Amino acid sequence: MTRKIFSSMVAVSVLALLICVSCISSILYGYFSEIIKDELKEEAVIISKGIQQEENYLDGIGHTKNRVTLVAADGTVLFDSTTAAADMENHREREEIAGALEKGSAFSVRYSGTLSTKTIYYAQRLDDGTVLRLAQEQSAAGLLLRSVIGPVMLIIAAIIIIAVIVSRSISKKIVMPINDIDLNDSELEEPYPELSPLVTKIRQQNKHIELQMNELRR
Repeated sequence: MTRKIFSSMVAVSVLALLICVSCISSILYGYFSEIIKDELKEEAVIISKGIQQEENYLDGIGHTKNRVTLVAADGTVLFDSTTAAADMENHREREEIAGALEKGSAFSVRYSGTLSTKTIYYAQRLDDGTVLRLAQEQSAAGLLLRSVIGPVMLIIAAIIIIAVIVSRSISKKIVMPINDIDLNDSELEEPYPELSPLVTKIRQQNKHIELQMNELRR
């Protein structure tokens, strides 16, 4: 019985811990995704100012962490930092481009065939009607999340060890009063009200057996 109580308590503790970790991971993933969106938005402001101040600004932009794309109002790709603009299809119907042309700026998250990954896009309409788009792989949020996994795993291991120790101690304390029940003493109260029907029935059976034994002796 002690082993069953101990196993159940540990299982419940581990299950609750896994649920908490899953919820926290989901929240952190969303939080890091919001950080990426803020980063894209801030970088877009900087690049848009550079484009407006210098005509060939994008030609000297070089390699950047985020993908940079400049799209004309009709959807023609004028510049892209990772792929030749001439090889890219018209972007007029892309969600973030259409949103930027209509509202001034827009976000979207989708699977990119060019990058073969899930990507966060941010598009901003410039004063001349063109649209500046920045993109970052959403896996970056996963990388940020993995950076905190190490400490979290140590905490989980510590909690599991504590749960095992506490569960063993509690299970022993639960079972001890049950083992100390005197089934021959009908006046003694049961340690747990839930056991009262069972203990009462056992005591009645003991009395019945005792009567039968006395009858056999006679």
